[in-house]
Order: sequence, then structure tokens, then C-alpha cells
Amino acid sequence: MAVPISAREFRSFWKRAIPSGVGSLRNLAVAFSGGPDSLCLLYLLQEYLKSTASPYSIISLSINHGLQAASDEMTERCRSLSASLGVRNVAVSIPWSSPPFPPRPQPGEAIEEVARLARFQLLFDAMKAHDCDTLVMGHHADDQVETVLMNLLHRRSCSSQNSTINPGMRPLRRWGMGFGNHADSLAWAGVEGMDKWVVRPLLEAPKERLIATCHAHGLRYVEDVTNADPTLTLRNAVRAVIAGRELPATMTGEQVKPIFDVVKEVIPLHDRSTPLKVKVVSQRLRDWVLSLARARETLDNEEVVPPDTVLQRHIVLRILRYISPKPWGSVYAEAGRRTMALDSICKHIFPTPKSEFGASTFAGGADVLWTPMTLTESGELKHVHHSPVLRENLCWLASRVPLRRSEASSLEVDTTMVLRASLNNHGQDKPLLWDNRFLVSFRPQLLSATVKDLLFRGGDTKVLVRPTGPWVLPEVVVLGSGHEPVVIGGYNKAKDGRWSSVVTAGIDVRFVRELSAI
Repeated sequence: MAVPISAREFRSFWKRAIPSGVGSLRNLAVAFSGGPDSLCLLYLLQEYLKSTASPYSIISLSINHGLQAASDEMTERCRSLSASLGVRNVAVSIPWSSPPFPPRPQPGEAIEEVARLARFQLLFDAMKAHDCDTLVMGHHADDQVETVLMNLLHRRSCSSQNSTINPGMRPLRRWGMGFGNHADSLAWAGVEGMDKWVVRPLLEAPKERLIATCHAHGLRYVEDVTNADPTLTLRNAVRAVIAGRELPATMTGEQVKPIFDVVKEVIPLHDRSTPLKVKVVSQRLRDWVLSLARARETLDNEEVVPPDTVLQRHIVLRILRYISPKPWGSVYAEAGRRTMALDSICKHIFPTPKSEFGASTFAGGADVLWTPMTLTESGELKHVHHSPVLRENLCWLASRVPLRRSEASSLEVDTTMVLRASLNNHGQDKPLLWDNRFLVSFRPQLLSATVKDLLFRGGDTKVLVRPTGPWVLPEVVVLGSGHEPVVIGGYNKAKDGRWSSVVTAGIDVRFVRELSAI
């Protein structure tokens, strides 16, 4: 019989999920569906906050997908359950067909992915509206296994091993810039997502313990029957296997076989000739996925030195995410997390003594360029002009790939009109996320009289933020036919060939990407 999660145990889960040095997380929002997972979480978190006189504030956020006849009823039930725990509930309906939201999915259409993206868009918007810095989610150990198995099934369906095994969800991660590839895509967060967090404190507890916690405290949760029917979706079938339930006899071998083939890959069986029983492996699956997550945690914390290949991929992923112009936190910024792409980069920059050795510039994905350099005794980097080069003198410079001519115009942003309007209205402009790497902020009232004079000359005078130099750095420049271009912010090349920032009152340009694991 499953044991409920105690208050002491939840306190341990919470402190483990939020390590020191992350920053101040104060305003919490709980993703709340009214089901046993989120209800258990909301109860335990609220009790923890009350017992510790914590400075945290808390609300619950519920999303009405509008895809079931009972959607409105379930949303109202969320309000009632949240109120019974003394937590204010905010419910939001998905505005299907209102950009960036797509039309409402029709019966029979695949809805999982689009509903997930729409849900994250609304959760993020609600967090901003209610000044929340952290979203707390009720994912548990069974969800971790589900995530990993679905990843493996996807690899198998593509007939490819060209993707890394996903160790599952992190207990804490930065929200990031969003799931899309540009500002108009669904679930985009932009630079605001770099200051928001997602916490999952229950990842080590199986679902049965969350249900037991609800029962122990008389919490009457909502049940969504569509999540329990293994015949509806592959994910539901995987969920049934993890929970230790036998799959219906009506499911065909073609539906069932891929799931058990993947399970056999990851579970060490003593006798492969013995039929695989669902109840036997559900705990083993949880143990295996937990070991993956623990291994990643030690790597993140640099507590141990992992096998060379794992360490090398980990280093490359961090560098790609830091340098790439793709949205931070998305797979686009990590070369799709493809094993082949990561290993190809590793082969170049971490050559083994027996590997063929040469040094030439290459791009390995995520719009990141790798350039061989030599490090002098004085600490200067110099380009490699011949190959091969001594291994001990070789290092690599990772940079954003240079722009093609056709791409340059897409990074030219005309800010003239908004600056003039801000000066007239004594306002402050919204910061510009430029190339997903730099944040350009204007405080027009602090601009010098010379710059203000240029702004109001009229004619063809304009202020552009545009790319400059081989590193694709932002340059804020005033252009016009009556004068030479005047660089008033960003970066500029000095006479000695070095690039440096241009310091101007009223203009701030800073790099916003993170090198950390989360």
C-alpha cells in the first residue's frame, strides 16, 4: 500500500529542487488541473508555506482547453478546490484561432502537442500578469519515466539513434525564451523567460504516493478519464505500463510491441526468454530513470568526473546554448540534441591521441561556428593559418555564424519612430531582444542633446540597431543623408582592430544568454 508524502518529506523535496545560488524565488504559481497530482502538490506546498512562515506568495493557475464537454465544469471545480485550500485561483481559457493560437483542434486530430504549447503560452502570460517568478508543477516519478520512454519510442519510430537519451525533466530549470523559433510563434517567452523558473519538487515520488496523500487528507480530486484510456494515445498506453496496469486485450500486437521492445532495451532482464510482465518492471523503470537524473545532477554540480563522452557532450551543449542565436532553452539552440551532431563536434574539438588530427573552421549546428586558434604564452588568441598544429597549443573559439547577405536585413531594426514618440511623451521604450543574444534598452530622456538633435532633424534620418563585424554584434547607429553615420551604442571596431562597447547615456546593450546548466 502506498505511503502518503509527509510534510517533512515534502520539505526535503522542495529544498532539493531549489539549490542555493538560484536567486530569489518569491511569487509562486501552481499549475492546477484539479487532478490528484496538482491537488497533492498544492496542498503540500500550501501547508509547507504556512508552517515555515515563508515569504512566498502563492496562486493556482488553471487552463480551460475547451476541448471537452465538461471543460467548464472542471475549471469551476478547480476554483472550488483551490479556494478550499485558501489559495486564489486564476482560470484562463485558450482563445483558439486568435494568433498566435491555432484553430481549435477537431475530433480525431492530434491535439497533444498543440494543446501543450497553448497551455504553456497561457501559463507564462498569467505568470507575467500576476507578477509570478516561478511556476510549480506536479510532475512525478511516473511522468519522468513516461518522458524518457516517449523519447525512446520517437527515436525508434524515426528508425534512428540520432538523438540523445532524455534523462527526463529537471526539478528546477529556467523557463527560457520559449518553445518556438521566433517571437510570433506559439509559446514564445523572449527575454522575460530568462528570469522565470519552473520547479518540479515531486519528481522522485511515484503517482500512487500522490494519490495516497490526497486520500489521507480527504482531498477530492478531479479525474480526467481520457488520460487513463490506453487505447486513445500511445502516451496513455505508456502511462498504463508505468503504472503497472495490464494493457487491454483489444490492443493489437502492432500497438503494444514497440512499447515493450523499448522497455526491454532499458531494463536488464535476467532471462530474456521469459515473457515481460508489466507489474514486474514498473518499479525498475522508475529506478532506471532516477539513476539517469541523478547522474545528470552530479554532472551539473560538477561533483564527479563522468565518462569522457558524457562530459564532452555536456560541455558542447552548454556552449551551443550560450553562443547560438536560437532561443535559449529550445532544442534549436542545442543542435536538436542529436547524438550525431554532438559527437561530430566532440570529434573535432576533443580529438583522441589515435584520431586523425587537423584544425579547420566548421559549423556543427545551432548556428555556431567553431574556429581553431592557438593560445600564446601571453594569453592571446591567434588564428591557425596552417594545419596540422600541435595539440597542446590548440584551442577553439565558438562564435555565432556570420550572416549571409540575405539575412543581414532581418537584423536591422528601425527604432526611430518609437524613440521620437518616447521623447515627446517622456516615456521609456520596451527593451529590444536582438538576435536572441542581446538586450538593447533605451532611456530616451538621458540621450545627449547631440543625439536628440539628430533624431528630430527629420528627412531620412533614422536610428537603426544593425549587425556589425564578424561576430554579428549589435550597433546602434544614426543614419541620414546630411551627415556621416554616428554610432551611439552597441559595439564598434577601434583603430587597433579590437571590438569594444560604445558607452552612451540612455542606451544599454547587454548579452543575455546563460552558460549555466539550467
